[in-house]
Amino acid sequence: QNTKTFTNDTVDFFFSESSLVSGPSLLPNGPGFPPHVTIHISDGDLNELKRLYSLADSVNSTFLTVSMLGALDSFSLPLEAIEEENGLQAQIFTPDTTMPSLVNFTFSLDMGLLELTFDETVNVDTFNATTVTFVNVDTGTGYTLQHHPPTLGALLIDINSTVVSLILANDDLNEIKILTDLFTFEENAFIALQKETVQDMNTNSLNTTNLPLQASYVAMDNTAPQLTSFDLDMDAMTLVLSFDETVNVSSANLSSVTLLAYEGADSSEYSYNLQYIQEGDPLGTFTNSTDGPEIVIYLGTLDSNEIKRRSNLATLENNTYLSITSDFISDMSGHPLVSIATENATLVNMYVVDSTPPYLVSFDFDLDEGRIHLTFDETVNSSSIDPSLITVQNLPLAEQYTLRGGEPVTGDDPVVVFELMYFDLNMIKKLQNLAISNTSTHIHLEEGTVHDMAYLPSPSEVTEDQQVITFTDDTTPPTLLYWKANINTSELVLNFDEPVNVQTLDFTQITLQSSSNDSCTDPQTFYTLRGGSTPSENCLQVVINILNDDLNEIKEREGLLVSMETSFISITSFLVMDMRSNAVVAVDKMDAKMAADFVGDMIRPYIMSYHLDMNRGQLHLTFLETVNATSINFTAFTIQSDSYVTDSINTYQLTGGSLSSYNDSTLITILISPTDLNNIKARDIAISTSTSYLVVERSGIEDQNGLQIQPLINGLARLADQYTIDSTRPELISYNLDMDMGILLLNFSETIRVSSLNTSTITIQGLKSGIGSEDAAYTLRDGSTVSPDGHQVQIMLSPFDLNELKRRPLLASDLSSTFLSVKANTIYDTQMNYLVPIPSALGQPVHTYTQDTTPPSLMDFELDLDSGNLTLTFDETVNSSTLQMNLISFHGDNGTAYTLTGGLVIGCYDNTVVTNLNDMDLNRIKFEEFLCDGDTASDCDIQLPSLAISDMNGNTNVAVHKSYSRLIGDTSP
Repeated sequence: QNTKTFTNDTVDFFFSESSLVSGPSLLPNGPGFPPHVTIHISDGDLNELKRLYSLADSVNSTFLTVSMLGALDSFSLPLEAIEEENGLQAQIFTPDTTMPSLVNFTFSLDMGLLELTFDETVNVDTFNATTVTFVNVDTGTGYTLQHHPPTLGALLIDINSTVVSLILANDDLNEIKILTDLFTFEENAFIALQKETVQDMNTNSLNTTNLPLQASYVAMDNTAPQLTSFDLDMDAMTLVLSFDETVNVSSANLSSVTLLAYEGADSSEYSYNLQYIQEGDPLGTFTNSTDGPEIVIYLGTLDSNEIKRRSNLATLENNTYLSITSDFISDMSGHPLVSIATENATLVNMYVVDSTPPYLVSFDFDLDEGRIHLTFDETVNSSSIDPSLITVQNLPLAEQYTLRGGEPVTGDDPVVVFELMYFDLNMIKKLQNLAISNTSTHIHLEEGTVHDMAYLPSPSEVTEDQQVITFTDDTTPPTLLYWKANINTSELVLNFDEPVNVQTLDFTQITLQSSSNDSCTDPQTFYTLRGGSTPSENCLQVVINILNDDLNEIKEREGLLVSMETSFISITSFLVMDMRSNAVVAVDKMDAKMAADFVGDMIRPYIMSYHLDMNRGQLHLTFLETVNATSINFTAFTIQSDSYVTDSINTYQLTGGSLSSYNDSTLITILISPTDLNNIKARDIAISTSTSYLVVERSGIEDQNGLQIQPLINGLARLADQYTIDSTRPELISYNLDMDMGILLLNFSETIRVSSLNTSTITIQGLKSGIGSEDAAYTLRDGSTVSPDGHQVQIMLSPFDLNELKRRPLLASDLSSTFLSVKANTIYDTQMNYLVPIPSALGQPVHTYTQDTTPPSLMDFELDLDSGNLTLTFDETVNSSTLQMNLISFHGDNGTAYTLTGGLVIGCYDNTVVTNLNDMDLNRIKFEEFLCDGDTASDCDIQLPSLAISDMNGNTNVAVHKSYSRLIGDTSP
């Protein structure tokens, strides 16, 4: 016991019969030695004794009680008992210093139970599971436990004993099962421990000299694996299966998995069995998981789309169940999975909704059938397609067409077949650069064009450059549906079932007949066109303008095209092709097609077409029939910028003109007068075909029978059928120079664009044949004009340029010294035709020259009393040699005045003259007390009489009395 006196807290231990008592006798063992008895404690008793805390761990906790030793002394008297109330304390106590050793161990793969048997009691509280290593000594494969109880299900039997019982964490057990050459039988089952793995009851560390140690017994795994839960991520399209133990992935049969909308679901609408397993199919379902308790199945595109196609399956957590057959997978011991029947299907543990919008992967376009095949990266809701958000494009040429309608002809699927509406198909066919090959066929889907099964809208940014994968061209020939004739307008209108290419029209393939079954042997009953023209673009309807000669031939045949009943048409397959070069279906002469509408000849003149030639200033009018040229009324013709205009700036009515020929004809050419032509150009109308419209009053012209022309009114003005742009360069016809007003007036051959004026390219020169000296020519630096666009431009010369011209006596002083040269970039006309240059060697003489008659005026002056300089500034260039210094006087306060006696001109800079006063004048001014001393603002006025100086044209100055602008005082001694 651990106390001398036994109490309720005393820890005691009774030796079992397995402990032995030995000794030679109870007699003294030699002199000086008392008698003794040796008790050999059995291993069981010793280990049990060690197990008990606070007992026999030191002298102070070791007391002995004896009830009967079973031995007698030499007098045959029994040993006296040692009662528990007065225990005998040990005189000598020797602690346990022997390191514990592992004796053997067993392991159960089925239960994950590891039992370690040591040669003595160990302190289970010191056991460290993470130092235990399972090892195959032959291959070197090993695994050290990662989880110490009680983490992740690990359990340690908390009893101090010679046996330590550890139930491994499930993760550790699964990791061991993964290793196929470890602990599959006793021969590859060894265990290695570390000194720190465990201690005995006296803190002695483990003896590891005999390790690793082979298992004495390994119990194999005999339990079939079970599915514990599953997760489904509809965004990443992954199916995660969790098992209660490690499974062998190589035994997986993914086709054994079935998703259900509810327990017991058995219809294809509410269940789906995985079937597109990869096995070389890049779109198939697969797993790349390794052996373990969890398998991640990556649902392939095909299986994913099949699941998404079912609108009632796996769209929410509560309609996502799973059933699985036993052949799906086996554990590492080959035990097949415990199956989950359909009626016991497992509900999903974690469900992630689809949050990724559908993306267009590719598309095919069948122009022949009028269908677009859109392939998305997932199943989409075909009924959600909005065709108005689909645009067919030719990206390189920036040509495109946005659909107006259409219907899907397939159900929910990653591939949606969309049938174009008739109108859209024909509009696409009309565009000659769109959808004619793979490289010209792209598609753009706006956001929300389609929604996936989770109703997420498709984005727009990733479909910007989607080129068609398979393009099927149109191979179906066009068919003539109906036609009509308008003899009054000399037109045939043909309507086809698809757009035709008007560039392929051959009018000579049209035969007009008086009956539907004409053998065409009687020339009076039929007529084959010799030609024609069309204003039509590529479309379903083609308007054919009948040649006048053809029309007259038809009119000669009294029984042909005089009513609907005498209007039939036959055509050959060479008449026209569709936009993909498919020849039209022929209409046989024995089965000719009757006109759907007919307008008879009302014999009124009508402008069939017109050509506006802005280069020559001509208006060519082509009429249906011959007109009377002498009946022309020029003022009845108006040219305007659009079919309907409301302001005068965009329209111009001719004021006159003439004809190129007054012979009666179907072609009339009006020669537009120069005035009218310039006014038209000044209004920025008729600068292109699209800005050239014609309005004609009834009185414009008459036919041979005196019938007035059919008018073209504002609102229904006719666009020019042909337009010739002005390509003639403008010329400078003449110019006037006014040196008094500083105006250069330029007269051009036509209306020019004033905003293009570049005055720095205009040079005025004194000689016709060349520039000569520097003073005999001057190139303008500046200038301005407020002139509108027209044939005349008035340039206001800048003061600088005007003074520079006046400064040069050999230049622009009269008619004979005024010539002009210009460069091409001086100005251009309304069509940006640059001016015909006038080289300096062929200077153009001035037409009208106006001399400078304005006298110069003194603007300000400066008197420098230090240097004696007097600076005079005028409003124009003056002739410094004409300056009369003795006429200049200065006036100060109190009536003080002084008139100069002379002086010297020391500098002349255009309109500025610098003089130097003589000493007498300078000293006299300084001497006068009230004259130019700067005391007041009026003590230094200058008076310049009218004859003091002249400009370059001899005009004497304006008399002036002026206060100084600046006075510089005398600072020199």
